Amino acid sequence: MGTWGHDSFENDAALDTVDQIVESNSYGSIEASFLECGRELSEQNFIELDLACAVIVGAEVIAALRGAASKALPETLSSWIAENRPKDLDALSRKAAGALHLATSEDASELKNLWEESDPSEWYNSIRELKERMGFDQDLQKLIENATKGKADDT
Repeated sequence: MGTWGHDSFENDAALDTVDQIVESNSYGSIEASFLECGRELSEQNFIELDLACAVIVGAEVIAALRGAASKALPETLSSWIAENRPKDLDALSRKAAGALHLATSEDASELKNLWEESDPSEWYNSIRELKERMGFDQDLQKLIENATKGKADDT
């Protein structure tokens, strides 16, 4: 039986992702999981559990980079983040926000479906708190405002 809990690092897939990030010593694997999430949904109409967990870990990295790290952030990942900064945090944050939305709110998300088989309230709270720590709501609001402004300019 593997590790399983509602917080971001309380499952084996998340801990494996942490190891992959630290071992790769690159933001490439984080960005790849964000991009793969959209691709998997569009091609297979399904987001697998391990990928959704990898996206959540990537979002936790973004939150830590923005100064709002999880209290449960593994020390190895915390140290890696302190020594490695992405070239473009804003671009990576936008990718993270989109992927996190897909991985945690789509009916095609295996992770979401598994949580809905039991009591998902603690998991939903954990995801909502992560989104707040990574500035998800602020980023999303900016995107909505920019899209609305562009449409208003067209009229």
